[in-house]
Amino acid sequence: MNLEEAIKIHLDNKRTRMNSKASIINRSTELHIRTIEGAPRDSKSLEMRIAQKKREKQRSASFEIADKISVELEALERLLAMVRAREEGRPIDGYAY
Repeated sequence: MNLEEAIKIHLDNKRTRMNSKASIINRSTELHIRTIEGAPRDSKSLEMRIAQKKREKQRSASFEIADKISVELEALERLLAMVRAREEGRPIDGYAY
């Protein structure tokens, strides 16, 4: 399985878990998906983006902004784990789910 296949499986699984009655969870899931779709696919760039998001979270003035950034960080860190596994030649199947 290559990186893009693993990402597609991960995002498809996220989409299937969306529930029309849970709008807050759906917003978080949609943000998670958009974050991964728009993220770089190399570890250096991801590490820089994660560091930037951590600084943003520290400076955030409201709970809503901090919560949004937390969702983005979780998505970026998940993607970074996949990218590192690929770069190190390890299987990435387990990260897809």
